[in-house]
Amino acid sequence: MYPKLPTIDAKRPPENAIDFGARVLRFLLVDCVTATLTDDDLEAADHAAVYVVASHDISPAAAEQISRVRTTIASTLRGRKRDRAADEQRAVASTPPSPAPGGGQRTKLIPPVPRQPSPAGAVNPF
Repeated sequence: MYPKLPTIDAKRPPENAIDFGARVLRFLLVDCVTATLTDDDLEAADHAAVYVVASHDISPAAAEQISRVRTTIASTLRGRKRDRAADEQRAVASTPPSPAPGGGQRTKLIPPVPRQPSPAGAVNPF
């Protein structure tokens, strides 16, 4: 049996978005698991990473590690977006065509046979 993937607690009510993003960023730095995080969680972590890197007392090694995590976040979000688009295309392709506007079965339209004008109409058009 596979080991259970680590998870993170949802955003707590007194926690603001940057604090929550920092907590998710810490989770990613320690566990490097994106499968249990939502898109909103990943975006919050990416947003918080900007504040962390902007700090003047960050070491180059830590900045590089955060950069790798941000690359992982971006590729995960890109892959999920691509998967959603592919799922939508499959769903659209698998839906049956809509019925005709007037209802009923669609049939091939055959144009009417052209009629010859009567000779009487050609002599006296009025």
